[in-house]
Amino acid sequence: MIQKIYSIGKYVEKNYPQYCEAYQDLSAGGKYKHLLTINLKEKKGEIVFEKIDYEEIDPEKNQRYLYKTGSPNGTDFSPCCKITKSFDGSYALKIASYFRKNSEVKLVKRISDCLEKSNDDIIREGQSSLAKLSGKEGKALTIIFKDKYIGEYEEIKSIFSNSTNKEYFEKYNTESRAADKQCCICKQSHEVFGFVNTYNFYTVNEDGMVSGGFKKELAWKNYPVCSECSHVLDAGRNYANEQLSFNFYGYSYLLIPNVVITDENTSGKFFSIIEHYNKILGLNEETAKTVLSKEELILDLLSDNKNTINYSMLFYDAPKGINGAVFNIILYLDDVFPSRLRKIFDVIKRINKTRKYLHNIYSDKGDYLFNFGVVRELHPYESKNQQNMKPFLTLAEKILKDNKISYAKILTDMVFQIRKYFKQKYDFRSKTLKFYALIEFLFELDIFYDHSKNNGEAMKEINTQYDKYFVENTSYFDSYEKKVSFLMGMLSQRLLNIQYLDKKSTPFYNKLKGLNITRELLISIFPQVINKLTEYGKNYYKKLEAVISDFFIMSGSEWMNTEKEISFAFALGMSLAKSDYFIEDETEEKEKE
Repeated sequence: MIQKIYSIGKYVEKNYPQYCEAYQDLSAGGKYKHLLTINLKEKKGEIVFEKIDYEEIDPEKNQRYLYKTGSPNGTDFSPCCKITKSFDGSYALKIASYFRKNSEVKLVKRISDCLEKSNDDIIREGQSSLAKLSGKEGKALTIIFKDKYIGEYEEIKSIFSNSTNKEYFEKYNTESRAADKQCCICKQSHEVFGFVNTYNFYTVNEDGMVSGGFKKELAWKNYPVCSECSHVLDAGRNYANEQLSFNFYGYSYLLIPNVVITDENTSGKFFSIIEHYNKILGLNEETAKTVLSKEELILDLLSDNKNTINYSMLFYDAPKGINGAVFNIILYLDDVFPSRLRKIFDVIKRINKTRKYLHNIYSDKGDYLFNFGVVRELHPYESKNQQNMKPFLTLAEKILKDNKISYAKILTDMVFQIRKYFKQKYDFRSKTLKFYALIEFLFELDIFYDHSKNNGEAMKEINTQYDKYFVENTSYFDSYEKKVSFLMGMLSQRLLNIQYLDKKSTPFYNKLKGLNITRELLISIFPQVINKLTEYGKNYYKKLEAVISDFFIMSGSEWMNTEKEISFAFALGMSLAKSDYFIEDETEEKEKE
């Protein structure tokens, strides 16, 4: 992981010098908009307070702001800070304290004296100015002296540079560095530092935090990095945090390239794709929409690369932001190849193009049809259950890396969710159809170790539209048991539709036992459905009933399919009961309307 960040940093040094700077984006990607400035001027050789002024934060001025966050309970790396709660609190902790702390520098001492003398005026005007700012965008604070941002002064730049370098070897009131030792990155002998922590994977704030225990001053022995490599790692991290951080259905991840064969053109193509994606998404999210969701679009774009480059996906949790003090790795998914991504997205696009049953089951906007997000719906987010992230990411990893999975386990998870929605009488149809698309997707990838996609029973004759449908979907409908369960679900739903039109209620719903479908239950309810349809005088489904009777006979008395398989097939039949594919005659078509 670190070596890959280093490789990004080396490329960034040549092509994106803006990421090699130690300062950060004061706007935080647009989250911070308002900047209050403490304006100072020189009058008769003395620095005096002039006014509190306002301007919008301009990312083009980041080098002049020279902002970099420091300790939450201490100063930042320059007298430029974000206003967290109150003006006076942020000013006292981040601005006034900075100048007192560095007052050995002549200019800094003069400004410190001015701030102390004008403290009450600055706080009063600052609080008033802050109160006038509306909106949810963040606010920041800095100093302007003689019409120049404080970050433009060489004295401040020097303090900033020394402070950022000290980060590598000075923490917790301890120094950790050693001369003429081998750097673990470049393998050359240099002075090495012990507190280079590109991402906060571990901490040494207490003795023994790393296995085996060690003294803080000897931290360089655990992870020795020289000054040059430290800066390269920072450049790689800065670029990755801003350009390579994506979202995958609720989970943040870093997309890290690994060039298998060192090739400037291969690396360049990767970075140009990243720039293109971020540009079109940033300008207008609508332009990025395809049959894929925006979470998948970047992976689809990268799938056209050759296997001379592969990708790692580092899923993380950073409660205080990606640059914050806490960085927890949820999953590190290594060696995802473009060819695998290409196969996955080719299948997704083919399903969306050919499966008409998917249309109009999503949002009214119709932004997308089937995509990888359906996998997430097997383990939906629940605020009181944080454990469901692991099964989703584990399944995603197996799909992305072509590792075999269990058909029985997938079906169990699907039926669990479908039954829940069936009982709630909410979103049952769309959930079932999406899960069927997921089964088709997984069959196409040939990823199951306990189920074959090509062992279906051949149809001797194709006499009805039902026969035709089963032939077209033979990968799933590989037994007469599934076929009869499917058709019974369809017939049962048609009865429910008629009951609702007639009574505005569906009493037959309770006969379905919460969708716990067995062979015995199907045999029991088959004549009941026919009788009810006859009572209503609306038994339009003679052909369907005849097919069901034949399939019951063909399925035999000993069914091999599990109760989960039977229940899912039944749910699928219910969900496709109104499909145009199965309209039998004009009378039924009128009933459908």
